[in-house]
Amino acid sequence: MGGALAHAAAPRRATPHAPIAFLDRDGVLNLSVEGHISDPDELRLVPGAASCIARLRHAGMVICIVTNQSGVDRGWTSEAKIHAIHDRLVDLLLAEDPHARVDLTLTCPHTPWHGCTCRKPESGLLRLGEHLIRGVGWTAALRARLPVPKNGAVGQQWKDIMVGDRRSDVLAGHAHGARSFHASPDVGLQPLLSRLLDHDDLGDAVR
Repeated sequence: MGGALAHAAAPRRATPHAPIAFLDRDGVLNLSVEGHISDPDELRLVPGAASCIARLRHAGMVICIVTNQSGVDRGWTSEAKIHAIHDRLVDLLLAEDPHARVDLTLTCPHTPWHGCTCRKPESGLLRLGEHLIRGVGWTAALRARLPVPKNGAVGQQWKDIMVGDRRSDVLAGHAHGARSFHASPDVGLQPLLSRLLDHDDLGDAVR
């Protein structure tokens, strides 16, 4: 079954005390499509996504996308295509705002019935993101399957956030200890931005 797919465009040193903004992909950063996104040319940004990422970065957060993409193990798409889609997403965000840099993208490629620990609502992708960002960093552009750590620290200690448009996203965020927020599908981050930047806002309950 392997691990999660890790994708990063540039090397990064570990930052042990950085708050992390974990963001779902489809419906939060890019507009959803019927079925699944199978080609980079299908990507369309949710309005305001790039400027919101830039604001989160300005507030000191590291940006980590966490996305379930079972089409890989279903045979509908390939790991190479997933990396190409994420390269395109990075390019679109930077073209709209040069400060909207994504540090890391983590993908669960597994089907729901495989029982992995990285498919949201499990918190494995968030644990892996924390391990890489706070623990070990990476020395070059990253394109690899990586094992999910069995244990992780509590994200609340660093004021991590999780934003997604599905119940499974909020559940994963709560399991990690992050302040977790439910975004309206294809509306994304913009209406939530002031809440995300308010450390006293404890986020949303699970719906």
